[in-house]
Amino acid sequence: MSNRSLSATDDGIETAKNILASKGWTQEYLAGEVGLSSRQSIWKFLSGRPVSRQIFKEICFKLNLDWENIADFPDKPDPVTDFEGTPNSLKVSDLVATMRARSKDMIITHCKVLHSSFEVSQPPLEQIYTSTHFYTEPSYQRWLEVSDLESALGKTDTFRLSSPHSNTVFDLEWLTKQDKLVILGKPGAGKTTFLQYLALQCIRKKYRRDLIPCFIQLRTQWEENEQEVISLKRYLGNYCKIHGLSYQQTKVLLEAGSFLILLDGLDEVPNKYRERLCKELQLFSRKFYNNTIIITSRNAAQQFHFQSFNYVEVADFGEKRIKEFAEKWFLATSKKNIRRERKGTTIFSTTQSSRK
Repeated sequence: MSNRSLSATDDGIETAKNILASKGWTQEYLAGEVGLSSRQSIWKFLSGRPVSRQIFKEICFKLNLDWENIADFPDKPDPVTDFEGTPNSLKVSDLVATMRARSKDMIITHCKVLHSSFEVSQPPLEQIYTSTHFYTEPSYQRWLEVSDLESALGKTDTFRLSSPHSNTVFDLEWLTKQDKLVILGKPGAGKTTFLQYLALQCIRKKYRRDLIPCFIQLRTQWEENEQEVISLKRYLGNYCKIHGLSYQQTKVLLEAGSFLILLDGLDEVPNKYRERLCKELQLFSRKFYNNTIIITSRNAAQQFHFQSFNYVEVADFGEKRIKEFAEKWFLATSKKNIRRERKGTTIFSTTQSSRK
């Protein structure tokens, strides 16, 4: 987080949401009061993500909050030591353990809530997450005959160039073998949600506990850097610096391949900067090739081909997973303790009826 950005504490976010509810304000209305053209900064504020210091103060002023009381100021970290207490350790295992411990709260805060605009209060992501499946042959890589297209049109209710059952793999069990991956998908397919879930699983020691997860929303970084193309090496250097590591220690981690770098929304970077960013990412992946890098993008925006990366596409939800997600959603969001599961099942049945 840069010096000009601030994020709110969990208690501060809860207080702000309660004030919004008591006033009957929407995020859009609060954005207007603050003088913003969209609610993006409001959503980031209420999700625990960093916003500019000035906007943070303006939001708190409109909600009658003391901004210093709810700002999440990072504590000054202790010097990194090895197991014998020697300052400035360069031992990789010590540095990884230190970074994972110190960045845990930040990762959980940034990734614990579903990226959605349904309502102000979102359920915890891990309560509603439904396993993600992938096509190992993205649509743009498939060659089909006319007869294949005719067959697909006759068997499905929506047109797609990929079979829902062929070349499909599951998420974590397959991902453990991947270190360079581009995940494609349609809008709303679950690309961001999957990266958030992966970061949470990593920091909770359920996936690649030997790596340091780093979740980066490329659009947000581009906006905060005032249209300057992000330097991944510099970003990670700053990321480690705020957690007490030196440049030399960060370099050791990069060369050892100790990062799980999750880059979300390549398609959301404006076209005129996207090619430069892709080249920057390609050069980084070549120089620090031992690190694990996963990039997400919409299908239609994929123009640059990353060398040495595997490409997959998020598979469509089948009926079983749609039902599972609906039930989890209403179990997590319903304020009543009765008939919640039945409500999710009813919504799923209604959805299925409307598709017929």
